[in-house]
Amino acid sequence: MKITPNLLNNLENNLRGKFSYFQKKSKTMKVIDNESLLVVNSHAMTDMFNIVCCKGPITKSQVQDVVNIYREGNLPFAWWVGFKGEPDNLTAMLEESGLKKSEEELAMAIELSSSLCFTIPENLEIRKVKDYQTLQNFVRVITEIIPHEQDAIENFYLGAEEIICRDKADIECYVGYIDSKPISTCSVFYTDKVAGIFDIIASPKFRGMGIGSAMTHTAMQAALNKGYRVCVLTATDDAKYLYEKIGFQSIKPMCVYVN
Repeated sequence: MKITPNLLNNLENNLRGKFSYFQKKSKTMKVIDNESLLVVNSHAMTDMFNIVCCKGPITKSQVQDVVNIYREGNLPFAWWVGFKGEPDNLTAMLEESGLKKSEEELAMAIELSSSLCFTIPENLEIRKVKDYQTLQNFVRVITEIIPHEQDAIENFYLGAEEIICRDKADIECYVGYIDSKPISTCSVFYTDKVAGIFDIIASPKFRGMGIGSAMTHTAMQAALNKGYRVCVLTATDDAKYLYEKIGFQSIKPMCVYVN
């Protein structure tokens, strides 16, 4: 796959869209979206849903103003670094404001062929989230990995039930089951040009069984069924090898700073 300015723009637009999708539809959450910044404040006690990224150049005072928004509410948040147009000294400004690097991510992409060849493990059943019970199971898998943020995650996703379960939503969520027990998730977020794959999670007891690969391929097939030809995602250093094996290509490094 050729890395073009259009691909980079589409990747960034998809990430920003996913970061703010539910929050923009909420009457209680706040999103600032201007030519310089995307600031997403869900008022939740988790940095999964309070996210900042640049859309253009910003100053040190703007960085501090954003940081203060969350600190005044005692809210955790994540500032994603690696977007086009951000200042070269952004990480230095974030560190001066007291933020610390939490993780490194690698943006990746794959061009889908007209058909996908993959095998789902025989005992794995994958269902699309279409009702409240399946959505609860989706949340259950995530909170098993992050139990200390259970209340915030449950409130966020279950509060978005009407959006997630709608037939023509821009996001689709899936749950994988073994012996009727929810053990894995994935989601796909659709923008104009690309489909973004998120929430590839497998319960620790079921890792190393091809579950993550199956969920990723399920997301890719869902995108292909909708006519998409490119999927994008971000991967941690540990997970990138799974996606490289599937065929994803590295696009650019990114990282996350937290307070």
